[in-house]
Amino acid sequence: MPYLGAIERRGRAARLLGVARWDRADGEDRARLAVTVRDGWHGRGIGSFLIRMLARHARRQGLAGLRAEYGAGNSGMEAAARAAGGRTRPIGRGWREAAWELSRG
Repeated sequence: MPYLGAIERRGRAARLLGVARWDRADGEDRARLAVTVRDGWHGRGIGSFLIRMLARHARRQGLAGLRAEYGAGNSGMEAAARAAGGRTRPIGRGWREAAWELSRG
């Protein structure tokens, strides 16, 4: 389960601004993605950056796609998913899905 993080550094101090990860079941060629960004840092491109970097890593690992499920009211995830090239759609009452097809090569 690979993890990526975004860090802000000020002098010797550093703090985590966001984290993304993917996880897949054994033998599967697609994985679920999760991303979180620290409050106060939403809307600055951190989520979409982490998704793009994680997708790049997943592609190199041979995955065919990623997907994420999130609440329909989560406008930040919707914006990050679209900015990172994801296709979004409703999947049930109050839920949405973002999906990324990862080209191989």
